[in-house]
Amino acid sequence: MAGAPSGGFSLKPPVPLDGHQWKVLILVSFAFLIAGYDIQLLGLVLPYVAADFGVPPGNEGEIIMWARLGVLVAFPLAMLADRWGRRSLLMVTILGSALTTLATAFAQTESQFIVLQAAVRTFGYAQDMISIVVIAEEMVDGARGWALGMLAAAAAFGGGLSAVIFALIEVMPFGWRSLYVIGALPIFAIAIAWRTMPETRRFREMEAAARARPVSARSSLHTILASIYALAITHRRRFFALMAVTAPLAFGLTCAMVLLPTFLKTEIGLEAHWVTAIFIGGGLFGLMGNFIAGRYADRNGRKPVFLAATLLFIVAMGALYLGPHNAVLIGVLWGIGVFCFFALEVVVGAWSAELFPTAQRSTASGARLAVNIIAGGAALLTQSFLYDSMGGHAASIAALLPVILIATAIAMLTIPETAGKTLEQIAAESGVKH
Repeated sequence: MAGAPSGGFSLKPPVPLDGHQWKVLILVSFAFLIAGYDIQLLGLVLPYVAADFGVPPGNEGEIIMWARLGVLVAFPLAMLADRWGRRSLLMVTILGSALTTLATAFAQTESQFIVLQAAVRTFGYAQDMISIVVIAEEMVDGARGWALGMLAAAAAFGGGLSAVIFALIEVMPFGWRSLYVIGALPIFAIAIAWRTMPETRRFREMEAAARARPVSARSSLHTILASIYALAITHRRRFFALMAVTAPLAFGLTCAMVLLPTFLKTEIGLEAHWVTAIFIGGGLFGLMGNFIAGRYADRNGRKPVFLAATLLFIVAMGALYLGPHNAVLIGVLWGIGVFCFFALEVVVGAWSAELFPTAQRSTASGARLAVNIIAGGAALLTQSFLYDSMGGHAASIAALLPVILIATAIAMLTIPETAGKTLEQIAAESGVKH
């Protein structure tokens, strides 16, 4: 885009933001920070939770798999944002995240823990889906990728924060349970702050246009079904292309990302402080990567960033799990993997919000995350089956990485470039009247 600044590490947006856009970005970023803490925390405490509840070695990933199925409820919940508005649904999801995260600290059985973590993810995933839509609708066109990079960076920072606190797990009262109490309290403050935010401009405009048309009121269910129909029929090429990218991408990278703490503790024998050091180092590098990836995605295109990130992720994580198990080398490779992971989140998150019109944007974002989580759950289940035959976590995790190449090929061939264009221009290019 002419006149845009060159890519690189910078906290400064590529184009100026007004006061309202800054406020939206800051509040949503704080929500992503806490969500990053909560999501990363389960992977960190998993060996301790599994030990407390008597889960056999190699089956730890199944706890995450079942907990991730909360996305099945998150998807329809997020879809209601296309009917009731972004602001109202964000309030519901933020409060729900706070309450269920706090309740997790008091789980007494494995089943209770899984149900509560599934509820945390129901609200958390829905919050992520809607937040991406809010950023896409409220940010100036030349800064959408940068803003989504900021969200991913906030999530990375939250994950790093959970790793810092995790280092104290063996000296804190009540162990892993205390970490969930710590994670719940800031979410209530975010909910209070979000009450001051107005509805997004594009949603208000859509509502005003709907009121001006002489049609009868439609139920929420009717609106949801209409959104699904529009995506599956009217916008089918873009929708199914996005899903076809999302599924193999999630299948290939999920185990490598979420089972690292279990691998480090059970197969490498690292103590909690070493796990923290690896995660902090990787998180800091990933934090810079979000800004860099977001700016390059805005200037040079989403697809080149996606291609580079997928190929580098496969190489780095393959070397991490199959190469020499040196703590310093693992830390370097983990940093590269985190960098690539969040770059991919920036790009695919942008596609899910940019490729579709306002009336279906939350639904599309929700469908993308739902497919992501379901495919990731399938990967965790597959890894648990491969665990014994392949001799442990390392080989069974690395065996799934090449599936990412399927996502790379589909993205390059089917997803249109969206960088530097307004949402209205992107919608018009689909050839469908809105």
